[in-house]
Amino acid sequence: TSSVAAYELFVRARTAPGKTNEDRLRARIDLLNRAVAIDPQFAEAYSDIANAYYFLGAYGDRSALARGVEAGNNALKIDPELASGFRGLALNLNEMGRLREALPAYLKAVTLNPSYGAGLVDFAHGLMTAGRYDEALKYALRARQLNPNARGGGYHLGVALVQLDDDARSERFLTAAAARSPSDSRLQLLLAFL
Repeated sequence: TSSVAAYELFVRARTAPGKTNEDRLRARIDLLNRAVAIDPQFAEAYSDIANAYYFLGAYGDRSALARGVEAGNNALKIDPELASGFRGLALNLNEMGRLREALPAYLKAVTLNPSYGAGLVDFAHGLMTAGRYDEALKYALRARQLNPNARGGGYHLGVALVQLDDDARSERFLTAAAARSPSDSRLQLLLAFL
């Protein structure tokens, strides 16, 4: 955007205040909507709106997901090469159970930006949901290599490993990941699963 006012709202949205996660997400959406009202061509703001609606949907407001799809599509109408726009669209489609539409959008996001860690992790999750564990492992591993300390990255890689029935390899990885991220209880759950 070339609008300073729109960009300031966009930046403020990243740390929107609120007592609960839902309150923070709604405040974030409000700030981002104000940004796109100032600059209707602000594709990245639409992408962030899509992501915020996805999280609202995941917290239980299922009506937010359709608005997330709309925001993702708005971002892509403005910038058809915006990786985060494809990710935002895919997240909402996936949460709506429209995995067949979500997977190509995830793939487009990581094709446009092969170093997009969040996109790689989310694509791996979508592939796991589709039962495509070998492919999921490839993308989860790439995300882990890009950012070995990312929160949640070890979990997604561990889930893919566990599904491949190589318990010794899974246990070695999960033990090391749990040592690096002792507060990630999901890694402990995966270890217990073995």
